[in-house]
Amino acid sequence: MDPSNEVDVFSRGSIQITFELLRKRNPRLALAVRNIAGGEPLAKGYDKLLDDKDTDHFRVELDSYNVREVVEELMTFTYPDALDRQNPRVNIMARTLMQDWLLLAHQMVANLAGDD
Repeated sequence: MDPSNEVDVFSRGSIQITFELLRKRNPRLALAVRNIAGGEPLAKGYDKLLDDKDTDHFRVELDSYNVREVVEELMTFTYPDALDRQNPRVNIMARTLMQDWLLLAHQMVANLAGDD
């Protein structure tokens, strides 16, 4: 199975955009997210260019509290008063990333429930 399809695996681009969205509102959390991309990327398939950093993927190993915090911060970009009419793409990116982080949060909750 391709690791990039797993909910706890994020692309370098997703991590960088999440960092950019969070850095002014929550620098500590933004740094934790950015540090994910500072680690070793997952092994690439034979069809990917090995030296192309844009194809890098990383396993997110933040704790559930940080993942929840990322989701909450990204949610603030989806509130009606937060809509940026000059740059609506920011709101669309935040909503898309929030869904990815929510999938990770759901998996974490399911794994905790499975441990009982």
